[in-house]
Amino acid sequence: MNTRNPREVTLKVIYDILEKGDFSNLSLNNHLNDKNIKDIDKNLITELSYGTLRKILTIDYIIQKYSKIKLKKISPWILNIVRIGVYQIFFCDRIPDFAVCSECVVLANKYGHKGSIGFVNGLLRNIARNKDNILFPDKDTNIIEYLSIKYSMPNWLVDRWINIFGISFTEDILKFNYEKESKFTIRINILRAKLCDLQEMLKNDNILTRESDYIKEALIIDNPKSIVNTKSYKNGLFHIQSESSMLVAEVLEPKSGECIIDLCSAPGGKTTHIAEKMNNNGKITAMDLTKSRLKQVKDNAIRLGIDIIDIEENDGTVLNRKYLDKADRVLVDVPCTGFGVINKRPDILFNRNFEDLIEISKVQRKILYNAARYVKPGGIIVYSTCTIEPIENELQIKDFLETNKNFIVDDMSFLLPKKLRGYLTKEGFLTIYPHINNLDGFFIARLVRKEKLND
Repeated sequence: MNTRNPREVTLKVIYDILEKGDFSNLSLNNHLNDKNIKDIDKNLITELSYGTLRKILTIDYIIQKYSKIKLKKISPWILNIVRIGVYQIFFCDRIPDFAVCSECVVLANKYGHKGSIGFVNGLLRNIARNKDNILFPDKDTNIIEYLSIKYSMPNWLVDRWINIFGISFTEDILKFNYEKESKFTIRINILRAKLCDLQEMLKNDNILTRESDYIKEALIIDNPKSIVNTKSYKNGLFHIQSESSMLVAEVLEPKSGECIIDLCSAPGGKTTHIAEKMNNNGKITAMDLTKSRLKQVKDNAIRLGIDIIDIEENDGTVLNRKYLDKADRVLVDVPCTGFGVINKRPDILFNRNFEDLIEISKVQRKILYNAARYVKPGGIIVYSTCTIEPIENELQIKDFLETNKNFIVDDMSFLLPKKLRGYLTKEGFLTIYPHINNLDGFFIARLVRKEKLND
């Protein structure tokens, strides 16, 4: 077998994300599907890829301190080689600095020109010699620059969050995203398996599990490596999904036999969870923008043995009149900035700006207003995002309620784990902050339609 160099694979992952604009999770998964990569190397590739991306502003600050060439004038391949090297020098204690430099020189020889070898070697060795003497921006004189560089977060977002949350709370969020790797969790398919049986099966595959503190159907996996290659995954005994994401179906509280619409369903984690809670009895209309995204929903449903999901290509921002007053419940898991899951999707930091935030909130508003037309009188809407931005969350719902007087906030405390009930706001919304609960950042609101809307 022609074994792949894990650092070279890491380089290609980072190049795809930074230079081509690929999503971090998709790029990483695509490369890790290579059968010539050892399992132990897959763990290293994942660590180096996500670690470098999560800390890239810090890394670039360090590089610019010691490079005589401006970052924008360094070829992307060579710059990314240096970035991977700096990450290992500063954040991977088990890898000797001399080994890091040597590995990066090998890559520079392959992806650069003759002068690149000396540049990479000299720069990384100089940084390694001075790694205990790096001077960062002063916290007292420029708090925004300090937090931005120390925790690798864009200035505009640091400034914004300080104004919203205050300095201390903002630093806690940034520190968590910077230092903590997100948990890897799976949802047991209750149609096909029991928790204890699945744990035993995974144990036989040398995959260690522990139970979630929040979701009875969830297991936390400490060494996921090739979990998608297990028989239990291929046989649809579980689905990969975060605990916060699983809470959405809990709050929707779907019932067997109901008619449910999921307006933004791809890739289908929440959709299939809803179907399982309905005991695969009833009807779910799963909508999304494109056939390719809906194929993910269909494929996941087939693997999990679910046959009550009808997929429909549909733009959630455009009212589809054939669904007026049809649904018992509507899930509105809208597109969002993703600022609650930065530690697992670091590409968000490079692909979002304030203008995106405003535009995305407009899209969310249109989708939510259409959802209000689809739900029956007495029916339930659950609105959710994986962001902690007030514009996308509580302000969005408050604006909706001001305009749609036939809706009120419904109590969802009895549907939440006891550990989270205390975090409900006085308005009845739930915002999950990653650093407080060690969960993905999420927002959930449950609304009930009290009267028939006017056409």
